[in-house]
Amino acid sequence: MIVRYYATVRDLTGVAEERFDDAPVTLGERLRRATLSGDDLAPTVMILVNGRNAVFSGGTQTPLTAENEVSIFPPVGGG
Repeated sequence: MIVRYYATVRDLTGVAEERFDDAPVTLGERLRRATLSGDDLAPTVMILVNGRNAVFSGGTQTPLTAENEVSIFPPVGGG
């Protein structure tokens, strides 16, 4: 499994991506084992599992497998 960090999230973690051989059961478990932590998804951070927003697929309860790619993006602003 690959967890990729983008923009300011990458700056906070100090790495662009992490690879994991073990497959946790849910997104929440992976986030607790990865560089980031927390029990809920912050509304300002976008987390995609295989290109789909995790908010719409179960949030922290989104099931994961070893083949998944998780991408974590910071809030985006503009005007």
